[in-house]
Amino acid sequence: AKEAGFGANSATAGDLSQGLAEAFDNLAMAAATNKTAFESLTTTTKTLQEELSRALEDNRRLLKIIKQGYSKSNRNNTNASNNSSSNETKGRRLTLDPNGNCWTHGFRVAIGHNGHTCTSPTDGHKKEAKRGSIM
Repeated sequence: AKEAGFGANSATAGDLSQGLAEAFDNLAMAAATNKTAFESLTTTTKTLQEELSRALEDNRRLLKIIKQGYSKSNRNNTNASNNSSSNETKGRRLTLDPNGNCWTHGFRVAIGHNGHTCTSPTDGHKKEAKRGSIM
């Protein structure tokens, strides 16, 4: 009877060993899978951080270009505004013509300034140019 009991205990210990071995195998497989997934996630994160850094640097560079262009444009507009508002002839301020146009000077011209009255035309100046017919 003791031998039968010893055999039953031995079978239970073998089953337990087999179960533990399978559990450890599953744990090792899960750890390997998690390690691979973690490495992939780490690589992806690093790639995204590098792309973000490049995009931020591009944005900084473009913003600088835009600011420089705006600053130049603003200076030009300020100079044009200063010229038009300081276009005072003998103490009187010149008023812009809302319908005016000059081929050389564009739409922002004083009343009385047009292609025919322009005193400083550039090469190719078109005297007949009008706001509705720029040429």
